[in-house]
Amino acid sequence: IIFPTTCPVCETKLEKPAGEAIWRCINAECAAQIEERLIHFVSKDAMDIDGLGRDIVKRFYMLDLLNTIEDIYDLDYNKIFELEGWGQKSVDKLKNGVEQSKNQKPEKVLYALGIRHVGLTTAKTLMKAVNHILELKDLTEEQLQELPDVGPKVAQTVFDFFKIDTNIEIIERLEEIGVNLKKEAQV
Repeated sequence: IIFPTTCPVCETKLEKPAGEAIWRCINAECAAQIEERLIHFVSKDAMDIDGLGRDIVKRFYMLDLLNTIEDIYDLDYNKIFELEGWGQKSVDKLKNGVEQSKNQKPEKVLYALGIRHVGLTTAKTLMKAVNHILELKDLTEEQLQELPDVGPKVAQTVFDFFKIDTNIEIIERLEEIGVNLKKEAQV
């Protein structure tokens, strides 16, 4: 078996992280990576956006209606209405699904961001340690490792994620859009 050395989509050199069996494309701008990030974000376990499933995300991405996570909250519904298969009812369902997703619990938003090694359970654990998602950027790897079930690998990926300006900008933009990033006050 001859393994590819470059990504079949963007032709970036593949990398194999130490201790892992899988070769990965690490190009954040790779079309396949972007598309899969969008699909993950809208998925049932993440933001659960009714009316925006895998096939629709792929179609919207191909038609340049959807390129970033933030674009989900700024869809051109007039253009969508003009697409084959889209009537008023399906456009209204999509609008409603997008609007309702803004009220998801912050752990679902954290999971939806697609941080490597962070599943929904880990996202819940991380959110127990903070009141607002952006507070995670202030935690050290050591502080993250002190949380239940957070080992060195998870702590490092979370720490690294929150040190990337682009990721912080995405989170800040989501907050401006009205996505819930804060835990409900405990009564």
